[in-house]
Amino acid sequence: MSLRSHVADALRTHLPKAWTVRPYRYSIDQTRAPVVMLATTRIEKAEGEKGRNVHLHDDALTLTVFVPEIAPEKRYDAIETAVDKVIAAIEQMQLGGQLVRWDAASFDVEDNYTAADITLTVRTRHNYPKKEA
Repeated sequence: MSLRSHVADALRTHLPKAWTVRPYRYSIDQTRAPVVMLATTRIEKAEGEKGRNVHLHDDALTLTVFVPEIAPEKRYDAIETAVDKVIAAIEQMQLGGQLVRWDAASFDVEDNYTAADITLTVRTRHNYPKKEA
């Protein structure tokens, strides 16, 4: 299972049941409840504890949060509330002891959609087999 799928599963346990959480991006036309989509944006070598054949990575994900179309004067409140719920879910997530942190949320409120991107980083541990001579 991909890291995105693990994060999506963990988010689902902390978000309202009516929300849709997908471990991938897809097109949406209209929605009745908020939608959260995930995409891997970067993988970097991480510094820290290493052993033989053990490597640490910092996997960066973007969580995109969409809220249903509502009256223009209510859009900012709706997206800010949704982002607060997603951040609370991130801070409660358990991913097998892996370090999870969010960095920032950026907002995009337009005439035809209201969304926010939250940058999330997960420290992952990888065991690679020893190279044979």
